[in-house]
Amino acid sequence: MDWDRHAVGEVLQTARSNKGWTMRRLSEESGVGIAVVSKLEKGLNRRVPNRDTQAKLEQALGVSLPVPRDGQQSVFIYVPESKQYLLDEAVRKFPGSRSGAIMAALEEWSAHEKKLAKWQKEHGGVT
Repeated sequence: MDWDRHAVGEVLQTARSNKGWTMRRLSEESGVGIAVVSKLEKGLNRRVPNRDTQAKLEQALGVSLPVPRDGQQSVFIYVPESKQYLLDEAVRKFPGSRSGAIMAALEEWSAHEKKLAKWQKEHGGVT
């Protein structure tokens, strides 16, 4: 599988730095070995990290890693600490993977936006 290991490393390093964590702290918080964290951050892993490792790192950092799975494209989403509650709410409301929860929340938001636009059109733009 073709993947951009340097992009994964950049996302990990940026998210970890934004939290003020060392690699050791990320290892402790995620349960992923420090050697794996180091290799991923430096772009030295030739193999795509397994789903369990990916999920642990994403959960600890509150980000989505740009790791494609099953022919899917991956999108990196950085959530500032001040907006983390929104991501946490989406994950609670839509169980499953973090990316699946985000997609479900976006679809629900989009449906609400369409309903609001229709109502505004019918009522002269007043909400």
